Amino acid sequence: MTHRRHSRSGLTLIELMVTMLLCSILLISLSIIMLESQRGWRRAYNQIHGGQASDAMVAKTTFEIIVRKATRLQYQIDAPDDMRVFYYSDWFNAPQLDRYSRFYCQDGSLYVEHGQLGNMNSPSTVLLATDVSQAVFRAWPGALQMILTINNSPKPLTVAATAVMHNQ
Repeated sequence: MTHRRHSRSGLTLIELMVTMLLCSILLISLSIIMLESQRGWRRAYNQIHGGQASDAMVAKTTFEIIVRKATRLQYQIDAPDDMRVFYYSDWFNAPQLDRYSRFYCQDGSLYVEHGQLGNMNSPSTVLLATDVSQAVFRAWPGALQMILTINNSPKPLTVAATAVMHNQ
């Protein structure tokens, strides 16, 4: 009698179960990584596109635009969170300073008030940022600086803007 050996190709049940277990562990690990990256992306998106970041950008841009056209010869910092700058409505033709802008903090909001000198009864006031916990204005030689802290989320956002006053 001759015995023939049958070559068995294929996987045993144990090998198949071990392979499935390893694949399951790998898939669970990948899904945890994907879930955490999704949470991080959502957190970053909300920070960037939330009110805090847009308020800070609007305040910074407005401050820089107004201060750049202001005169270096006259400005007032009445309090750490209250500042006035003066400028010409028409830089080429105005014989004297005739406009002003006032940045100030009131009830946790940052405002800018625009008006004509001599007619301060009808200013135009614009809300720049809400949930402001601190606004500090400083003067440097030929420049003004604003440091603004907005706190409407677990992590406060601080933005600093420095602009050079270009007019005499």
